[in-house]
Amino acid sequence: MFSDIIASIRNHQYWTYSVWLKFGLTYRKTSLGPFWLVVSPAVFIGFLGYLFSYVNKKPIEVFIPHLSVGYITWVFISGILNAAPTLFVRRRSELLQGQMRLTDIVFSDIFQGLLTYLHQMLVVVAVFVWFSISLTPAAILSLIGLGLIILNAVWVYLVLGTLGARYRDLVEMLTAIVRLGFFITPIIWIPENGQGGVLGAFLILNPFYHFLELVRAPLLGQPIAMINWIVVISITLFGFLFAEILYRRVSRFVPLWV
Repeated sequence: MFSDIIASIRNHQYWTYSVWLKFGLTYRKTSLGPFWLVVSPAVFIGFLGYLFSYVNKKPIEVFIPHLSVGYITWVFISGILNAAPTLFVRRRSELLQGQMRLTDIVFSDIFQGLLTYLHQMLVVVAVFVWFSISLTPAAILSLIGLGLIILNAVWVYLVLGTLGARYRDLVEMLTAIVRLGFFITPIIWIPENGQGGVLGAFLILNPFYHFLELVRAPLLGQPIAMINWIVVISITLFGFLFAEILYRRVSRFVPLWV
């Protein structure tokens, strides 16, 4: 698996060019082009931000930046989880040509999601400018958090894409989990500092929360809790270990399953 990953990174021309081409063809006859990707999250954050700031009894200048970073990052994470089970089924024609590695297809989808995420982060930039939020030097840590999300996307796509090719019900299960994850993760609500009790324990057991905090906390000038690093790094290591075992055993069957 790792040799294929390295080979896909070295020979990135195919999957980078194909994604750029798809972006160009999709938006070539629109006035705003790819910036249409910004409209939907901007409207969502604008309306829901003002509404839920009153519901949560939080100042607007606190809640909307929290919501904007959290929601945009959540869209990226949820997009990975929703797309992963159907990856190889959707890319069946390319896979059956026999000239592409599974990892080539994985990196293609990740790159496409990353481009969408970077476009939508313009909403966050606008929010920070509007509320005069200054970044601290610690904000650079959010890039490490984003890197860890992308790194985990590799094994998530390989594992869920392989299992999804064999078990088509997996996509329905993931859809339900992701839909629930939006509400149980602090995106449209803000946990109290030093949250304890049942809710505090629940947050610790929520992997989405830990990945989200690695990106959001540094941008908002908040410290990253050690538990966030521990959980994310542990998930990364165990995820790649499981992906390696699965890849060695069944990756050759994926073209037959799709």
